[in-house]
Amino acid sequence: MKRELDDVKEAAARPFSSTKKAICLSSVICCALQLTASSARSDVLPSDPSPSWYAGTFSGQFRSVYQYQSLGSEKDSDLYEYFYMSDRDLLKKHLDFYVSGKLHKDLDGTTASLADDFYVGLEDSGKTTDNYLYQLYFDAHDKDRQFALRAGRQYIDVADGLHIDGGLLSVFEKGRLGGRIFYGLPVSYYSSVSGDKAMGGSIICRPWTQNDSRITYVRYHDDDRAVDDERYSFTSWQKWNDEIRSFAQAAELNGDFESAGLDLSFAPTASDFDCSIGVRRWGGVAGNSVVYSPLSQVLGARAPYTYISARASKGILPWLYVSPGVSARLLADGDKDANNRDYMHYDLTIVVEPSRAWNASVAGEYWKVDQSDSFVGLSGEIMYRHQRVWELSIGAGYYHYDYEQFSDFSGTINAGDVRYSSDGVVIESSPDSFSYFAQGKYNISRSVSLKVRGEIEDNSELSERSFFCQMVLLIRI
Repeated sequence: MKRELDDVKEAAARPFSSTKKAICLSSVICCALQLTASSARSDVLPSDPSPSWYAGTFSGQFRSVYQYQSLGSEKDSDLYEYFYMSDRDLLKKHLDFYVSGKLHKDLDGTTASLADDFYVGLEDSGKTTDNYLYQLYFDAHDKDRQFALRAGRQYIDVADGLHIDGGLLSVFEKGRLGGRIFYGLPVSYYSSVSGDKAMGGSIICRPWTQNDSRITYVRYHDDDRAVDDERYSFTSWQKWNDEIRSFAQAAELNGDFESAGLDLSFAPTASDFDCSIGVRRWGGVAGNSVVYSPLSQVLGARAPYTYISARASKGILPWLYVSPGVSARLLADGDKDANNRDYMHYDLTIVVEPSRAWNASVAGEYWKVDQSDSFVGLSGEIMYRHQRVWELSIGAGYYHYDYEQFSDFSGTINAGDVRYSSDGVVIESSPDSFSYFAQGKYNISRSVSLKVRGEIEDNSELSERSFFCQMVLLIRI
């Protein structure tokens, strides 16, 4: 699940009132401006020692995104603001503060349904404004961080990124034996989690050199369904030497096998070659709560399957680099249906870099899903960088789909791409898509940069072309 940068329980899911939104946003902006002004003044005024209680290191980032897309008469414009700010080692290196979130405004103000508007999605299907507070917490700790208490809105990384309003206590996590416990009220922006509770803990140990192992327990109570989920997981990282590393994982959910996996990576220190391989086995179990079965009501039961992936990269010449990859999803025999299918995926990337200023790449991939559907993609890009001031790239892609659509409709259909089966009418479709893009980046200063991207897509099944434009202003503090 993989995830941050980048996308408050009912408090967040019930978005702030307009007044609270304005107060929260104003406070954040004022704080940033005050700190920026203080930093600017320090460049022209005699430097005074910071107050004894303040010894922090402030950093922040604001990313403003304008996005426009159109298809025929359908158009959509959106404005996004992503931000994070942190201040580390306050109160003589005993306190950290962190806040991050996203503001979204649908400039078209649409309230249409998906059936009426091609570009309506979760974020603009009902309301035209969404303000999400991802994280807002204080982390109190000793100077060596042997003891730490984090309180507020946060992600619990040991629990698969569970999002909660609550507290996390960690003890001796840098030592041979330590752990953490947490408790909080879950946060969700798209599902009701009112009355839900989450709690758990983990034990971390380092039994031998270059090994980190962890056992984690999570209990989630879904108040709406009046059910609970209990999950145990084990993870272990091992660095065997400077070239070989491994990661092992296993988990059970409500007493049933959920998953197990092993990843290996090999990167010789005196070589431009590296490779990795991973194997995962999923048991097909689903949880009782909305958190541990988020898609089961839509996609149905998940059959047990094995996932295998491998990738290698090699420098053929000083200016030529290749990276092939392969992955597969293999279902248990007899469990295949419309939502549980096998696939094979192959890809190859070739990079040519004749100088530090010029870079070109070509990438191809092929998907084979069971014996009916497939996808072929081929894309290329050329980039030029002018020192660290600006860069410009152009590229194009070709994509071909072969897939089947099942329908119970028995009326007149154009002959050629239609066949009949026990499942009803099967319409075979093979659209081609071509895309062309150009993007540029200009570093206005060390802390401010501007990015612009434009893209055109032409689909053989549609008479209109699709247009996409995005402008990003990035400010670092």
